[in-house]
Amino acid sequence: MTSPECECVGGPAFGGYFIPGYLDVRVSGVQDANGAPFIGITSPNGTDVKVAPLREQSTGLEAATVAFNGFPANGSWVIKLLDASGNLSTQTATRIRIQFGLISCNQVLPTPDCVGNSFGGQEWVAENLALAGTTLSSSPTLLHFDVEASSACCVAAPPDGFVLLVLLLSGGGSLNAAGLTPAPDAIAFNLRPRNIQNPPVPTRVPTFDVDAFAGARAAGLWTLNTSTDATAVIQSTGSGVNIPRLELAVEPCS
Repeated sequence: MTSPECECVGGPAFGGYFIPGYLDVRVSGVQDANGAPFIGITSPNGTDVKVAPLREQSTGLEAATVAFNGFPANGSWVIKLLDASGNLSTQTATRIRIQFGLISCNQVLPTPDCVGNSFGGQEWVAENLALAGTTLSSSPTLLHFDVEASSACCVAAPPDGFVLLVLLLSGGGSLNAAGLTPAPDAIAFNLRPRNIQNPPVPTRVPTFDVDAFAGARAAGLWTLNTSTDATAVIQSTGSGVNIPRLELAVEPCS
């Protein structure tokens, strides 16, 4: 139950970490995180929303949405693990947590035009499980990450802006990468060379200078041209931080 002064979803929470209207669901202890490609969220008034979650850890899922901004918060919220067809999955979980900010229903704030799928709505994480098993070498290899953000999302400017490539690699030497932001901007950028960290530690490769492409459209297919000075294979343990992923800070386009 909430107090009469704050009965609706929508208040900024955790000192502004959650943007207005952001609702976050975390599911722990899932038997097979890949067996639940969607999480269903039902509000107390019966509204259903289906969200594709991120893999938070080997047995964890995280789903975020702003679809319930301004909805009454009091009552029972129902969380379901769904299969690829949107039907109930046979997965079980040990813990489910739902978080959102509260606000008076007559003071609901507008939902921002750009909302990320992680870090309180301020970041977008694009995972690509299909890259697991890819061999990198001195010959350039193209890696793709599809950022399914709103067209109103752009790469955040410094000091908050960043783009980060995260790969779990077995091998040695260093990893080099350069990329292109999605069309139509297609702005070239470079990532800092990084010595490969072998499992279980992922190699985290940041950009040199986000100033060069801050304000570029975030939504679409990001292309990264990668090479290593020694053969290395992209791994995936199923853990969210070890799944091939691209992380970027987003904000509404100016």
